[in-house]
Amino acid sequence: MALPVFAAGLAMGAMWAYQAWGRAWTWDPKETMALITAFFYAEFLWLRYAAGQRGSRPVYVSMIGFACLMATFLGAELGAGRHDFLGAK
Repeated sequence: MALPVFAAGLAMGAMWAYQAWGRAWTWDPKETMALITAFFYAEFLWLRYAAGQRGSRPVYVSMIGFACLMATFLGAELGAGRHDFLGAK
C-alpha cells in the first residue's frame, strides 16, 4: 500500500524541515496538499477494510485521492511557497 510510504515521507520531511528551518510545518501548499492526499487515502483504507464497504463509494474516494495526488505533485509546485517551481533560482 502507498499510504504507509506516503505517511513516512511526510514524517521524514517534517523532521528534515525542523532541522533545516527550525519548524516542522510551514503550511506550504505542497505540504498541505500532501496531508490532504494522505487523509483521502486513509479514508479509502478505512472504507474498504474497517467499514467493509464495497462498490462505488471507495472508488470515488480513491479517485479524489488520486486527483489530490496529481495536484500535490503538479499543481502545488506552481504556487508560492518553499516548493515552488517557477520562483526557483
